[in-house]
Amino acid sequence: MKIDVAHADNIVRSIAGEHPLSPSGADAVVKVAWLAIDADMMEDADELASIEAISDAVRAKAGIASTDPITPIDDIPTDDEEIERRLEQMMAELPDRWSRELAYAFAHVLTVVDYEISPSEDAMLVHMRECFGIPDDRANEIAASALESLQPK
Repeated sequence: MKIDVAHADNIVRSIAGEHPLSPSGADAVVKVAWLAIDADMMEDADELASIEAISDAVRAKAGIASTDPITPIDDIPTDDEEIERRLEQMMAELPDRWSRELAYAFAHVLTVVDYEISPSEDAMLVHMRECFGIPDDRANEIAASALESLQPK
């Protein structure tokens, strides 16, 4: 499954609504998405195409010109402590509940692009929920809303 810009826009609207997103917030959302892609240490073509669409949708929400780069993470954390430290750093740029929820929504969707969540991807999502202060029931609502946004209308 591949996420296109229209689907990514649907997710942005369903999670963030009319709330603004700063350029640094957009950068953090995309970096969280990169963490999710790299959690299983494998990147496939659908994930890479999807992150591009997500980046475009998030840039548009933040008012960033599409030619401005949002840099992926160079050094992907591999242990739990480093993952938690990195997520805590990103929290500073995701100051609102809805921006953290948007980052979580995209991370969740990217873990299921290949139709299965690996143990390392699941662990990453658990770390995100804990670090971002998202209760399990709300995380389930966010995931359901994001996945519903991918359905054809």
